Amino acid sequence: MIHTSQSRRSFAKTALATSAALAVVPRLAGAQGTPAADAFPVEIEHAYGTTTIEAQPTRIVTIGWAASDALIALGTVPVQVPLETYAGDENGLLPWVTTAIGDRPLPQTRDDGAGIALEEIINADPDLIFAPYSGISEEEYAQLSEIAPTIAFPEIAWTNNWQQITRTAGVALGIPDAAEQLISDTETYVTERAAEYPAIAGKSFIYGTVFDGFSIYVEQDARSQFLISLGMVPSEFVTNLEVPDGSTFYVSVSLESAKDLVADIVLFWFGSEEDYQQQITDSHLDLIPGFDEGRFVPVTGTDLVMATSAWSTLSIQYALDAYLPLLDAAAQNV
Repeated sequence: MIHTSQSRRSFAKTALATSAALAVVPRLAGAQGTPAADAFPVEIEHAYGTTTIEAQPTRIVTIGWAASDALIALGTVPVQVPLETYAGDENGLLPWVTTAIGDRPLPQTRDDGAGIALEEIINADPDLIFAPYSGISEEEYAQLSEIAPTIAFPEIAWTNNWQQITRTAGVALGIPDAAEQLISDTETYVTERAAEYPAIAGKSFIYGTVFDGFSIYVEQDARSQFLISLGMVPSEFVTNLEVPDGSTFYVSVSLESAKDLVADIVLFWFGSEEDYQQQITDSHLDLIPGFDEGRFVPVTGTDLVMATSAWSTLSIQYALDAYLPLLDAAAQNV
């Protein structure tokens, strides 16, 4: 058995490698294309109905996570995006987004911290509002649709995978084939990289964080779905979660449930290493089975947390070199 102090030193060493890995240069070229003459109109179904896009959109406003990533990877920079206050760079954008935009004009940013800033969206004069990974309400959808055609999430708020977001972006832009090629190339890249860490395959997982007790992400959540794509499997604790009406991406359990979080590997995210160390004491993380054995993975740092919470073709290239070693280190202790 690995003692707690050894486990923490091991993850501290891995964290040093993580910081270096986060500076990777994107390996996958963006998949761009020109819409066919008959590409429009297109219809896109989502949680609040069906939206028709009559012509190729050129002034797109995004809401929520990963939407901007998908559009930019397909060659279109939105005119306005949410201000990233959690993991944003000096531009108020996620670092992999700024890198992908390159020397093209940066989009305007909009602070939705107090609710969707409708006036700013109106001022951006959009011809499409793209929110496939968001939590917009039906009322907000109706308001936004008065401004421009609006694409909401497919079924559950804040639940969508990077493939479907990319696919939806491709249809909206009139270049579905380019989107499918980008998805295929990225899936191949993920598969090839995961194969370099065979110990991960088949391991059961729980992914959560400290919020309202412990918040445990359901199987349909993007974080869980990506772990599944790496060959891991949801633990029985995850598959047995009672999700009210199938309408949420996480379930809160009490801190006293720590001993019940049984999986080969348990991952929790934290904004910083300091926060993680504090929560070990405050939330009794050390009572989670496997913690003292090095099977607890603290995902720390705002950029890594955001990249692995809202996966996209761009964030995969940014974060995978850091993420896989964290999982592998824990898998070696199963």
